[in-house]
Amino acid sequence: MEMLYLWRLAGIAAIAAVLFGIMYNVLWNQFTLKPLWNILIGSILSIAGGMGMVWLFSIEMFASIRAWWPGMLLLSVILHMVAFYFYARANSKKSAEELNKILK
Repeated sequence: MEMLYLWRLAGIAAIAAVLFGIMYNVLWNQFTLKPLWNILIGSILSIAGGMGMVWLFSIEMFASIRAWWPGMLLLSVILHMVAFYFYARANSKKSAEELNKILK
């Protein structure tokens, strides 16, 4: 096993850790931006991180999917919107239940 391969695996793991372990947590729980900005930032960084991971995995694969990034970005924005509205509804329901418990 070559060292370059291991470094690339470490790079893929680091990108995934930053995206899913830090970026999404900070974006949705710490920032006070409007939901549209959170959706756009999350989508752009997610696609950029995914493309970076594919590039680290295989430059040939990256070259074959590079032309599809606008469609991937559009799909990512749509899916982030759907996920946000389901998350917001579940979070507001949870908050309402907690407030009702406090009032009783």
